[in-house]
Amino acid sequence: MGRQALGMGLKALIPDTDLVEDVKTHLPNDSVLSLDVNQIVPNPYQPRRDIDPKKLQDLVESIKEKGVVQPILVRRKGNQYELIAGERRFQAVKIAKFDEIPAILRDVDDVEMLELALIENIQREDLNPVDEAMAYRQLMDEFGQTQAEVAKRVGKERSTLSNSMRLLKLPIKVQNRLRSGLLSVGHARALLGLPTSVLQEKFCEQIIDKGLTVRDTEKMIRREVQKMNAKSHQPRKDSQVQRVKEQLQQHFQTKIDIRKRGKKGKLYIEFYSWKDLERVLDLMGLSVDELS
Repeated sequence: MGRQALGMGLKALIPDTDLVEDVKTHLPNDSVLSLDVNQIVPNPYQPRRDIDPKKLQDLVESIKEKGVVQPILVRRKGNQYELIAGERRFQAVKIAKFDEIPAILRDVDDVEMLELALIENIQREDLNPVDEAMAYRQLMDEFGQTQAEVAKRVGKERSTLSNSMRLLKLPIKVQNRLRSGLLSVGHARALLGLPTSVLQEKFCEQIIDKGLTVRDTEKMIRREVQKMNAKSHQPRKDSQVQRVKEQLQQHFQTKIDIRKRGKKGKLYIEFYSWKDLERVLDLMGLSVDELS
């Protein structure tokens, strides 16, 4: 029998309540251990790249006052324990200079380890959009999972994963703005509509400097793209007119002028004598007598 989607199972593993006794009640087959913090090593697949210093300090103060009320999740690693989920709690305990921390021991492989760490952070809404996207990408690149498989494993729609990972196409400078919260996901998605990283960085700074809403950003980028499209089409049309002009001049062996106005225009064919006019008309298959 295959494993169930971890996106559904984590709440059974780490309940919403913060009470250790409730964890024990929900997990009759798992025991809560008290581990020496020096026995625990970091999760090599930790999806969180950044920890907000203020939020971490708030957690430190809470732990000093109430202790650690929700266990971390670990797996055995030789004579040590490797952290699966609970990075902030682990860091806060070390800052608070606690010797021990409550933990639940699980037997998981590397893929499950990343999945559990990722899902816990997603369910807590604790990951910034860039770190979340990088975690999805890591599941695909390092563990050979398809986008559909990752979506099923973490309990997300495939389109949600696809939209998330598109954020990684943005330049690093823009990703950092998104990671820090200066830019929203809505703003970032709008920036993906621009064709170059230079423009994406330029408009990113404008969004932040002017405090633009997502709707205003979308309008601004739409105007820019329309302007760029108009410019890119104009040279092509001008070159077509030039080529036609050169072909006519070669055919009639005289000066040709084409003047455009919108979709309309005028064609001028010069002649320098009555005989020259007859020559031009003859090339057209006409004669002076037929026009009189």
